[in-house]
Parts: sequence; C-alpha cells; structure tokens
Amino acid sequence: MDISGAADILTWNKWVFSFLGIWPLDDSNKLFLFHYIYFMIHTCLEYVELFKYLNNLEYVVANLTENLVITLTFLKISAYRINKNELRKMSNDINDDFKEESYKDSEEKALFLEYNAIAQKFMKVGIPITLIAAVLYYLRPLTGHVIVDTSHLGNTSHSYIMPYRITLFFEITNFQMYVFMYAFEILNVPIIAFGFIGTDCLLITLVLHLCGQLAVLSHQVRNLTMNPQNFQNEFRVIVMKHLRLIRISKSLDTAFNQILIQQLVGMSLLLCLAGYNLIAMSDSGQNVHLITFIFYACSVSMLLFAYCLIGEYLINESTKIQDAFYNSTWYNRPPYQLELFLICMVFVQRPLVLTAGKIYSLSLSTFARVAKNSMAYLSVLRKFV
Repeated sequence: MDISGAADILTWNKWVFSFLGIWPLDDSNKLFLFHYIYFMIHTCLEYVELFKYLNNLEYVVANLTENLVITLTFLKISAYRINKNELRKMSNDINDDFKEESYKDSEEKALFLEYNAIAQKFMKVGIPITLIAAVLYYLRPLTGHVIVDTSHLGNTSHSYIMPYRITLFFEITNFQMYVFMYAFEILNVPIIAFGFIGTDCLLITLVLHLCGQLAVLSHQVRNLTMNPQNFQNEFRVIVMKHLRLIRISKSLDTAFNQILIQQLVGMSLLLCLAGYNLIAMSDSGQNVHLITFIFYACSVSMLLFAYCLIGEYLINESTKIQDAFYNSTWYNRPPYQLELFLICMVFVQRPLVLTAGKIYSLSLSTFARVAKNSMAYLSVLRKFV
C-alpha cells in the first residue's frame, strides 16, 4: 500500500496559508502584513457602519450576517500568526509519519490513510463551498440594482451599493469611481474564503493526523510481541510514540482553545443569522440571494461539524489505546511485563481531548448543543425583526 499521496494534504495547506502569508515554515512577513492591514482596515469600516446604524435592528442583522464572518476570520488569521512557532514545531514533528518506513505492515498504513483521506475530503469540499459562498456574496449587488434609495437610513436619497456594508469617508459620485471601489474590495473574497475555513484545514489536518497515529499505536499495542528478547524494544517505542502524541495533543489544545471558544460562540450566532436570511429570502422570492445563503449556511455548518467531529475522533482513538491495553493478554505475561502494562493502563485512563476555552470538550454532543442554541436564537430573532 502506497502512502506517497498522503503528504499532498500538507502541500494543499501550504498553498492556502502561503496566500495569507501565515505558513508556519515561511518567515516572510511582507505578504502577511499586506493582507492583514488591508483586512484590518476593512473590518474596522464594517464596525463603523454597524455603529452608525445601531438603532436600525433590521440593518444591524444584515450587517452582522457578514460582520461576524469577517470578525471570526480576522481573529483566526491573528491566532494562527501568533501560534506560528508552535505550528512550525508540530509540522516538523509529523514529517517522519509520511515515510513508508514508519509503518510495519499494510494494516498500519491503512489506519493512517483512513484519517488522512478524511482531511483531504474536507479540503476538497469545504474550501470550494466557502469560496463559492464568498464569490456569490460579493456579486450580490450585481444581481439587482447597483443604486438604491437610502433615505430611510438618514443618508442622501440614493447611494451605490457596495459588496460589503462598510462606511466610506467620501461619497461615490459617479459610476467609474463605483467600479474602482467595487473592484478594490475583491481581495476580500479569497481572504474571507481561505481565512474562514482554509486556516482551519491545518488544525483539522493535524488533529486527524494525530488520530491516525493513535489508531496505529493501538494496533501496535494489540500486536505486542510475547518474545522477551524483543518486548523491551517494542514497548519502549510504543511508550515514546504515545508520549509524543500526547505532547502534540496538548500543544494543539493550548494553542487553539481560546480561538475555538470564540468560534463556537460566533458560529452559533452565524447559524442563527443564516437561518434567518434563508427564511427571509425564501419568503421574498429572491432566489439568487437564497442560493448565496444556502452556500453560506453549508459553509458555517460544515466547519462547526468538522470541529466537533475531529474532537470526537480524538476522544475515540485515545480511548481505543486504553482498550488495547486492557484487552491484551497482559495476564499471561511475566511479572516485569505485567508491571509495565499496569502502569500504562493507569496512564491512559484519561482520553485526549480538544477543548474550547478549557470549558467544552469538542464532540458530536457539542455540535448538537450549539445547533440547538442557534435555533433558540433564531426563534427569538424572528419575534423582534
């Protein structure tokens, strides 16, 4: 069984991160500063627009529909940049796992490739869906009238519609200026698409890689030799590998638990807003905009589900190591081997977890809880707007 294609996932992650200038193994700052400053200015203008019309609840909801995505994207890009050194260590740490000689048989390779395939499928599906949603949202003004009456917002009677709800500190007076400003905003499309879901592809890749290695480790424990001459070497390799995987798991949780709690809170609100817009567009018969928000809702739901799914996988695979020790023939082994097995049984009792703010352990039950909260928010929102 060939595992040479497994490393493709790292190459794909590199393409996404290199565009944003935050690839952990690249020390160049110019591209990152350009995109970061550009996007930071855009984010600030979104908030100026939000506070400008804070007394108009319907407009606030429309603003938050895009503003929350932009804010979460900005926070994620910042978090990945801050944790660049930690991510570099983890990226270097897993390089040897993509080599043929790291696996003893085809079953170990199959266990590793199973989780690698899940990560690849997520990137193949998640990024295109988010990119389509970002493009459709950017093109929304072009599907209708580019000039709209804004007298109800307290402005002059007419205004050109920009792709995003931002406050410009000058007035667009002609069509040529409008085209220029509209085109100037196009860089937000890939930044939002890659920043919102593309950045998390590396986190998902690392966690699923960790799950694959835990699955391989469980297989090695189940097939640990009874030969006293080879037992000590094999057992040492298993213990050292397990300690390495625990270290990677703790590093991931330390680096991302704060951003994950922000994402969970933000996505519960985004699901609520996505549901509200889907209902509003369906009722008004705006089919083009309805398609936009279908992709929008799919992107948010997919990312939230991915967070919780990888957390569930991590819990399950770390628990399987515990089961592998318990179900082995430890009771038939010599006393010194039995003592080592008992120590490991105690050590592996607590499963590895990925947490959100050290408060929630990410799992499928977390996904159900967040989805339930989102629907409750939606019910309240529909009563007020």
